[in-house]
Amino acid sequence: MAPTRDVLYEPASMHSTLRRTLALLSLAVLGGCSRDEARKEAPAALAAPAPSARPAATPVATALDAATGVPAATPFGEPGLVVISPPVPALRKESSLDHVDVAGWSADDRALGYCKHSGGLGGATCVLLPRVGAIETFGDFDEDKGAIDPARHASLVARKQSLALASAPRSWAFARDLELTWDSPAGDTLRVGARVKGEAPSFAIVLRDTNPGAAEGSTHPELIALSADGTQLGAIAHAFHAEYSDAFPAKVVPVARVAAQAYNDAGFARHKKKEYAKSAELFAKGAAADPTFALAAYDLACAYARLGDARAERALADALGRAGADAAAMKKRALADDDFGAVKGEAWFVALTRQ
Repeated sequence: MAPTRDVLYEPASMHSTLRRTLALLSLAVLGGCSRDEARKEAPAALAAPAPSARPAATPVATALDAATGVPAATPFGEPGLVVISPPVPALRKESSLDHVDVAGWSADDRALGYCKHSGGLGGATCVLLPRVGAIETFGDFDEDKGAIDPARHASLVARKQSLALASAPRSWAFARDLELTWDSPAGDTLRVGARVKGEAPSFAIVLRDTNPGAAEGSTHPELIALSADGTQLGAIAHAFHAEYSDAFPAKVVPVARVAAQAYNDAGFARHKKKEYAKSAELFAKGAAADPTFALAAYDLACAYARLGDARAERALADALGRAGADAAAMKKRALADDDFGAVKGEAWFVALTRQ
């Protein structure tokens, strides 16, 4: 599975300092429905687009196979505008706060980015997080001369114009059930994700400031926005502690995984309350939202097994197929999972969990 990318720009170092963190994400299939550690599966990155064309949208599953038990028509309802709750507040303007000048998705929809001026030495810096490839930073300040370089400035202005970074209200497939959400539980952290309406939030993005003493400051969202094709969610945080100490952690994750995780986490909360019919409905939507999400299919099998529903067999087979190289670990977990207690003697369960 390809890695997601984080970026952190810190004018506190007196000019542009770029920190990259590449975290390899793997399927967390070691936890079953009845175990909290099962909820740790992380978002995966989208496959690389064709180099000469605008990235093609990844279709969201709108029809589920027999293993899911959801009617094949439109399990997510009609598409609609994204709602962010609570709304992203207007940026507070103060002389010591260096907000971004512009932020959003590029005109070709290939990258999330932002540009800002430094309140210290001056000059401007732009940072781009492409869907694939290396994070890019470019600016107009010449460190050797301690001043803005005219040629670099002209190049930066032209590049900004061609990128045309912007954000706008987007439509997505999950408007009936989900809303985007965020919180800042600590001075150095911003969490962004989605929630099934009426349920607890699920955070697929966690952005942290690594500056010393970060917890003494505050962190808020500068931008939360979907790509134009609706397949990627981008978030840019602003961590602030004192004058010239701004930092801007950012991340891009697939919308399919954001939605799937929200459905699945809501389903898990219901499952713990033994509301198995409702949890099965939510797990099925999670499995449909992201066909690569093994955990949702596994949890669906757990719910069906609790309900005595024969579709547990096909759901578990689907989960094992999604798990790939981790299928052996999933089989081991299923054998120990209390959710399958009523079916462990069934021939199909014995066959599927055979190592």
